[in-house]
Amino acid sequence: MEIRQFEWTCACCGEAMSGLPAFVVPPPKSWTGLADDAIKVSTDDFFIFDDESGRHTLIRAVIEVPIQGVDDKLEYGVWVSLSAENAKRYREAFDDEDQSKLGGMFGWLASGVPSSPNSMSLPTTVWPRDGRRRPLVEVLFAEGEQPSALWREQNKGATRERVEALLTMVCECGK
Repeated sequence: MEIRQFEWTCACCGEAMSGLPAFVVPPPKSWTGLADDAIKVSTDDFFIFDDESGRHTLIRAVIEVPIQGVDDKLEYGVWVSLSAENAKRYREAFDDEDQSKLGGMFGWLASGVPSSPNSMSLPTTVWPRDGRRRPLVEVLFAEGEQPSALWREQNKGATRERVEALLTMVCECGK
């Protein structure tokens, strides 16, 4: 089976490119507006804070979106909120090479995806992966509700045109 990498031409600079960058949401400390004393842990993988409703744990995870017609996938580095019980289980197993044994855990998308409006607070299943890789996020939708654009792309694949438009927005050509 031939693995085809995504190739595209930047609309702003005309340069031929191949491969895909990961789209990464910055750490929560930069967008939460929390006071320093409310933040209990702030690392590349965990963000734990207290507010009037209690303690909250956000974890770094990855949303993969297939691209129609190629084997590459878009990757979004996001933050997901877990329940206290699931956050505890995940933190206890964090250094374990066999994290997939935890199984899927319900979570809420806590950071949203900049290229997908209204993606903040979407329900998800977080799937821990082995080998100390960040967990995968499966975007969900409730029966009877309309699926989000992010759910549709994750389940049906993003079009080439959509991916090229996203990549042109982040091209480092400076135009």
